[in-house]
Amino acid sequence: MEQGSMAEAGQGLSSRARARLFLLIPALVAVVLALPGFRFTYLFDDYLFFHRVQPFRAGVLLPDPQSIFYRPISREIYFGLLSILSPDSAALGHLLNLALLAVVVILFVRFASRVAGARAGFFAGLVFASLGALPILVGWVSGVQDLLAMAFLLGALNLQLSNRTWLACACFVLALLSKETAIAALPALVGLDWFLGRRPYGVLKRFAVYGVAAVCWAVLHPGIRILIQRKFSSGGAGYVGLDNPERWTALWNGLLTMLNVPPTLVGISWPRGGTLCLLGAAALLAGAAYLRSRGAAADSDVGTISGARIAMLSLTLAVPPLLLTSVLVRHWSPYYSCIPALGVAIGLGFALSRLRGAWAFALLGAFLLLGVWFRGLDVAPTIPTERNFDAPSGALRRLEQEFKGLEPKLAPGAQVLLTVLAQGRRSIHVHMYNFQAMRLWYRDPTLHTVRPERRLPNRHAEYLFWIAPNLDVYEVDLRTLLPRTDGPRPDYFEYQKAVRFYARGLAATGHTGLAMRILLGMPQMDAAHRDVDHRIAAMLLLAAGDSTRARQLLAPLPPLDRSLALQLVALFLSTPDRRQPNDDAALEAFGIARDDPESIRALMTSCNKPGAYPVALRFAHRLLEMRPGDREALQVVAAIEALPEIDFVISSSPGDSL
Repeated sequence: MEQGSMAEAGQGLSSRARARLFLLIPALVAVVLALPGFRFTYLFDDYLFFHRVQPFRAGVLLPDPQSIFYRPISREIYFGLLSILSPDSAALGHLLNLALLAVVVILFVRFASRVAGARAGFFAGLVFASLGALPILVGWVSGVQDLLAMAFLLGALNLQLSNRTWLACACFVLALLSKETAIAALPALVGLDWFLGRRPYGVLKRFAVYGVAAVCWAVLHPGIRILIQRKFSSGGAGYVGLDNPERWTALWNGLLTMLNVPPTLVGISWPRGGTLCLLGAAALLAGAAYLRSRGAAADSDVGTISGARIAMLSLTLAVPPLLLTSVLVRHWSPYYSCIPALGVAIGLGFALSRLRGAWAFALLGAFLLLGVWFRGLDVAPTIPTERNFDAPSGALRRLEQEFKGLEPKLAPGAQVLLTVLAQGRRSIHVHMYNFQAMRLWYRDPTLHTVRPERRLPNRHAEYLFWIAPNLDVYEVDLRTLLPRTDGPRPDYFEYQKAVRFYARGLAATGHTGLAMRILLGMPQMDAAHRDVDHRIAAMLLLAAGDSTRARQLLAPLPPLDRSLALQLVALFLSTPDRRQPNDDAALEAFGIARDDPESIRALMTSCNKPGAYPVALRFAHRLLEMRPGDREALQVVAAIEALPEIDFVISSSPGDSL
């Protein structure tokens, strides 16, 4: 009796209700799969976009002549709204991104159904919704750039199907102002009539309308001018240009990603939250299969174009954006495949629609499983993935609570001197220094977080903190130099590190006397640490030109073990203050002969790593002065000078891309 009722329900749906239901099911699958992303806080580029709109000014909507990107809709306008409505929590951003994702899938199913038939459109929507790279666009609020670009592009395609060229072109322009990759959809929009097999009436008009829009955008866009000036090279610290050495790897990875195949299986694991979202999506898939089986006769599978033309449309939507990002963008990310996946999904959806229902849904189930598994991909920590976001998100939430526990409010425009001792894949350094996370936490765009040795002079208020390896946060009272904490007692050696860096910053900004008093008056646990602090004080005096006092400090000190001395010199020179580097001061303070080639070689070798390349280069040139033609020094110089500027600088900031 119950089975009969269900069958009647399936068969009793009106054609309009069925169409709406099968329009919504792929969107619901995408929504369910994206729900685990709500666990993330604001991350990486989110902070940059917030800083640009705090406070919001109309001028931020204009092109920035120094920026390679111009995305006022998805950056300034969107994050301007979030800065008003939800600066303290990413929940609203996730919710808005989720709504946009649902709109994207619905628009996509509608477009695919109109060109390939309802059955093919439905399967295409499910393929796209099951893409493993898609949920990160909800979990990372900055993913709104891709979501808005896809929404406007699909709006343009649907409008162009109805021959509403002017409105379609307006949507196309909005897509361009959301993300530059939208330009790759131009061939599909202009040639849509050809794909549909229509007579090419009005093709010149469409070509002119879209062409004028694209040319005006290119003239307005600062990034186009920058690329032309650079002769389409990445230009030092940039990472967008035709000189991308990773283009073939990126292209291959992009192709695999669109098929839910992980580019590497090394370290891959089942993603957090994957089981529940897989069960939810599988339940929706099973329900759709049941409803399809009960009302198969009601399907309208007649598309407007042939299979060959669908294949051409699929390739036209997929290949240009894939090539654009693979060729131009130096660093690959899985989410780059989301826009080209629209084309792939149409082709796969059409192919599935030609199979028996059971086979089609079985293959969809396998694709869905692959997509969830893909989300556990283990790649470099700088690549945006859900797995890579877990550690930074948890760390940032805790750090915000720790800082506000010590200082609920900071003086406006204050300088925060911060030493980060926590290591690992939590991206704390980049968030605290490059992305200036504390500006958003304290809702003060004038706050400035900097390493203590990089202290800026003449700031009217400053605070000294350090972050312990276990993420406990401690403050040093600058009046008493005593540590403050709301938690466990601080480790004394950690405290000493923070204070030493502060003393270096003081000396670099003209307060050498105060720096000496701090270093020489610091309570010591043993004689070895006392001697190191005396040598640091001597180094600062030598850098300030006071060699007499420096040598008086050094005279009574016992010789330092050579290997330890080299290690300490490399450490201090790799964390420079704001003065010009003074290698001789460090060498003399720690008892290393300036003219000892082997010591210079050892320093060159130990500093030949990210974050210390400038130091290694200086010592390589120094070694070549002592030993002209030295093979090892020449190799170091050649390797470092071949590095892009973004890899050469002390602290680089990963940004967004095409």
